[in-house]
Amino acid sequence: MSQQTKKIDIDIDVHRVIEAKRTTFGQSHNAILREIFGLTPSGPPPVAPVQQRTGKSSRRTGTYAFNLIGERIEEGSLKAAYVTCLRKLSDLDARLLERLSKIVIKTRRIVAMKPEDLYLRSPQLAGKYAAQFKDSWWIDTNLSRPQVEKRLEEACKLLGLKFGSKGGDLILDFPG
Repeated sequence: MSQQTKKIDIDIDVHRVIEAKRTTFGQSHNAILREIFGLTPSGPPPVAPVQQRTGKSSRRTGTYAFNLIGERIEEGSLKAAYVTCLRKLSDLDARLLERLSKIVIKTRRIVAMKPEDLYLRSPQLAGKYAAQFKDSWWIDTNLSRPQVEKRLEEACKLLGLKFGSKGGDLILDFPG
């Protein structure tokens, strides 16, 4: 028996509270809210219908994995893999996020203390795409696979880690 769902609009403060309660990156907002409200976990979420997008490729789902210094970690989306990987890298060096905040790729910072500081030319994008990352740091979540790879490569350079290919400290295993 499938459960009915309803979309709701929430403000950024409510979203931050929900994200603060997240225990895994695979956890849905619905699962977080069910836990907050003391409801029993539901079965798998209903499958949303595939929507046609004109002129855009659809987002890929599957296993996005990476090997960081011998540990393999798998996530269900590019965004989750990026966040988890960047979090693990930042755990290796307490100053990494500060150092990353000085790097600008095209017109975006990799991390920033204020969401609007991520987008140098379009700070209004912060309301839609910035996500609180760690403590008071924010990241851009509207990234393509090559953009994610470039940001992780920059983090590895700052840490003195070898990025990619065989024998690397960070090896990405993202679908096609």
